[in-house]
Amino acid sequence: MFARRSWNHTALGLAVLFLSATPVVGQQAKQANADEQAARGETRVTAQVTNNHWLDIRVVAVADGRQHRLGTVTSFATDTFTLPVWFADVGHNTQLVAYPIGSRMRVATPVLLLVPGDVIEWRVENNLKLSNVAVFGTG
Repeated sequence: MFARRSWNHTALGLAVLFLSATPVVGQQAKQANADEQAARGETRVTAQVTNNHWLDIRVVAVADGRQHRLGTVTSFATDTFTLPVWFADVGHNTQLVAYPIGSRMRVATPVLLLVPGDVIEWRVENNLKLSNVAVFGTG
């Protein structure tokens, strides 16, 4: 009976070890894919965000439900962010979302279909409904 309990504990320990290592392996695969794309000369997508709002904004990129925080743009300033390589993969529906800090409002771009090397220019206006976005290709 004692041997059976230790076998169960060993199996449980191995299962925990395997499940805790799985996210690390996934992250390493994503990094390897990004490194391969960079080696092939593929460039990342750049987002230039101009904040004409009275409040500072927090900028987030969303692709297929995955969020990536890009940073903060202070009031009446412009900042440039580089999106991770996987945002430009074929088939991703990418949006930029801005959250004015201290407000319950938010504004999002329409769905953007991006390719490596694209440049996004997004102007966030004080009246959030008037915000506009443009995407320029490099080639």
